[in-house]
Amino acid sequence: MRIELYDRDGRTVSLKPGFGAYGYSDLCSAGSLRFHAAVGDVLSLKVTSLGTAVLPVGNLIVVRDWWNTKDKLVGEALDEEIESVITWLSIGAGFLIAFAAGFLLLRKF
Repeated sequence: MRIELYDRDGRTVSLKPGFGAYGYSDLCSAGSLRFHAAVGDVLSLKVTSLGTAVLPVGNLIVVRDWWNTKDKLVGEALDEEIESVITWLSIGAGFLIAFAAGFLLLRKF
């Protein structure tokens, strides 16, 4: 199988072997390709079978940048968990402050 990538003007975009994207598996060492493109670039992909063999069914996954993706995903999950804790702590702290202020006002009178 040959994979080629072209830009809007028909120029070949350089493809380099890379590691598989986190969360996905590939069954061959050449199952991941990296390339550079700017945001908004229009690209065309050409997949050609070499020989007479029928290409196996597969999926094409394009990820913007998967360097340290696992760390980024873990960080986002932690942010979501911490956000919930901070929200509930803030609500509880607000009630405690209101209760303390009310107690101090009633104590003065």
